Amino acid sequence: MVRYTNVSSSADAVEELEITEQTVIVRSGITRVEDPGTEETPGFTGWNIASEEVYEKDEYIKLISEKNTTLEATVDSILTEVIPSMMGA
Repeated sequence: MVRYTNVSSSADAVEELEITEQTVIVRSGITRVEDPGTEETPGFTGWNIASEEVYEKDEYIKLISEKNTTLEATVDSILTEVIPSMMGA
């Protein structure tokens, strides 16, 4: 995974999750920028992206699988241990 911060894009639209044939791009902190500029500096219309993480597709699938396994274990623990103890079982 490669992480970029404070990225600017002049694309028409920017999605939080972009999947290509080889990569998965996860973005956060996306804000629209419309800077008219000045006589000395050109303006900019586009997007500012606080964080952009670029994964190889297989790497991202593995990451999501690991997160899913952790989530399943957490939910199972809540259902089998926490809730019964709260109900006085």
